[in-house]
Amino acid sequence: MPEEERKVKPEHILAGVAGAFGLGMLGYGIYALTRPKVLPPEEPTPGLANLYGIVSDASTGKPIVGVEIVLNGGVPTYTGSAGYYSFIDIEPRTYTISFAKDGYEVLTEEIVLEPGNNELNVELVLLEVIPPEEEPPLPPLGTGMPTDEEIEAVKATVRFRLEHLPWDICNLDIHYTAEMDAITAEALQPIFDLQERIVQEGERRRGICLDESQGAFADVQSEMDELARVSGLILGFDWRKHCCAVGSGGQCHQMAIYPGTGMMVCYDTGVKVYDFLSSEAREAYNAGGCYWDCCGPGRTNGFRCPGFEAQYRTLITKKALIIEACDKIMWGYNSKANELNAQYWYCGR
Repeated sequence: MPEEERKVKPEHILAGVAGAFGLGMLGYGIYALTRPKVLPPEEPTPGLANLYGIVSDASTGKPIVGVEIVLNGGVPTYTGSAGYYSFIDIEPRTYTISFAKDGYEVLTEEIVLEPGNNELNVELVLLEVIPPEEEPPLPPLGTGMPTDEEIEAVKATVRFRLEHLPWDICNLDIHYTAEMDAITAEALQPIFDLQERIVQEGERRRGICLDESQGAFADVQSEMDELARVSGLILGFDWRKHCCAVGSGGQCHQMAIYPGTGMMVCYDTGVKVYDFLSSEAREAYNAGGCYWDCCGPGRTNGFRCPGFEAQYRTLITKKALIIEACDKIMWGYNSKANELNAQYWYCGR
C-alpha cells in the first residue's frame, strides 16, 4: 500500500500514530486518542461505507465546533457541538479528506475507506500567533554624540523601513525617480540625523582642541612676529636714502656689488651699505645669512636672507601641525559618521 494512503478500518480509532499502517503522519497533527471509543452510526447500506469521528483541539483535548470537513473537494460537512462529524453511505475507496477551521492548521490526508463503519478521530493544532510586523520604535531624540545603543536602535528602525521599500537600495543599477529619492531619504532620515550629530560633535571637539592649543599657538605667533621685526631691519632698509645722503653725484640711487664678496657699496662714493646698518641690524644681517640678490635670471634685485626664510617656514609648519592635530579629531568623527552610510552597514559594501 502506498505510504501516503491511510486505510480506515471499521471499529478502529485511527489517529495517525507515527508508523500506524506505515503512514508516519505524526508531523501532520494527527495523534492517537486515548478517549473512549465514539459511538458509531448505524451500519451503512451493504457494500457502502460510513466515515465518522470527533475533531478536537490538540492542546486541550476539547472538541472543536464548526470544523469544515471535505472529501475529495465535494460538499463540506461541519462538526457539531461535540466536535462530531460523519459521512453516511459513501463509496468504499480512497479519499482526500481535509479539516479546516480558522485559527488552526489545515489538515489534509489520503485515507482508504472499507465497507462498513470507519472511525477517524483527529486533533487540530492551533496556528502559531505571530503578531503583526511593526516598525521598531526610534529611541528618544538625543543631543551630542549618540551612544552605541542609540545607533543600533536607529539602525533597527531604518533597516525595517528599507526592507519594506518596493525597491532594493543596494541595487546600484536602479534609476531613481524624484519620488523614489524622496521616499528613500525619508526612510533614511533618522540615520542622517545621527550623522549630523556626530559631525557637530567633531566640530565641537575641534574647537575645544584649538582653545586648549591657544598657548602653543600664541608662542609660535610671537616667534613669527619677532622674526618679521628682525628681518624687517634688513628687508625694509632704505639703502638709497643713505647713499644719497652721503653722495654728491647723480647716480646715488645705484648700488655696486663687489664681485666675489657680495659687498654692497654706494655707487657714487663707494661707502659700504653695511656701515649704515645699526648694530642690531648687523646682527640680523649676519644671523639671516643676508645678501644682495642681483644679477641673473630669477634674481630679485633686493636683499635675500635665507636663514630667516628657513625659520619662517619652520614656524609656519609648527602652526599648521597645531591646527592639523585638532583637525584630525574632527576627521575621526567625520569617519564615524561616514560609517553610517547605508551602503556600508546595510548593503555591506
